[in-house]
Amino acid sequence: MMLYVAVLARTVLAATVRVYVAGVRSLHIEATGRVPWVFEGSAYRLSRVIAGFERRQAKVPRKRAPVTLALLREWRRHFDLARRDHAAIWAALLLGFYGLLRKSEFTVADGTVFDPKRHLSRGDVMFLAAEDGRSWTGVEVHIKFSKAQQFGCDHGVPIGFVGGPLCPVLALRHMVSLDPAPASAPLFRDGRGAPLSSRHLGAVLARLVRATPSLKAVWLTLHSLRVGGAVALQEAGASELVLQLAGRWSSHAYRAYLRHSRTLVIGWARRMAGGRAEL
Repeated sequence: MMLYVAVLARTVLAATVRVYVAGVRSLHIEATGRVPWVFEGSAYRLSRVIAGFERRQAKVPRKRAPVTLALLREWRRHFDLARRDHAAIWAALLLGFYGLLRKSEFTVADGTVFDPKRHLSRGDVMFLAAEDGRSWTGVEVHIKFSKAQQFGCDHGVPIGFVGGPLCPVLALRHMVSLDPAPASAPLFRDGRGAPLSSRHLGAVLARLVRATPSLKAVWLTLHSLRVGGAVALQEAGASELVLQLAGRWSSHAYRAYLRHSRTLVIGWARRMAGGRAEL
């Protein structure tokens, strides 16, 4: 097995090597009914060999930068909201940010046929009216599929009315009025009326990044909308419980997003400097 690992490590990542080794072990148990080795016991040397390859291949993972409200304000000028396709893309960006959405939750993967039972459709959006019936307090989006729940889910994502040019509720209302469609139609459609794909929206985001000089060395993807929404919530004072619920995380994975918040760290550093040192 150590020789097998050495051969694998020439062409695949160490994490993949562990998967292959676990597969061999599982097949051995299935075929013989016996456990061939225990990593903490008889396979200590095998475990050390794999760990050695992990160290050799170690590299610092590249982190996605968050989309910020300042960036959204700057990007707003690139959109002509009198156009249906521009209105849809702008509403999708705002919904992804405020709803902390994964790209699979509000776009359609390339090569995938739109399915109203799986993808976001017009009928999955419910606008919440104020008591006077003349204004809106928010919107609730019904998510039916999630990366973390491959067999379907039932999440209601409420988003409040914030007003102004970055309001997701106003953006959705404008899009719906500009491009009316039946409840079974895709929520977001491109200029041809086709479902908005993750590739299309990702390409638009890439163009926006290239048009922003301050982002030359920054890595932004559609997932940056989710990261940016989490950071904005944290900087607004949201508790970790609120973050976990807003992002629909079932584990502590949300904590990986908290370190992106520079504003909070800078603020605490200023508080530290303002304190009195005891002699």
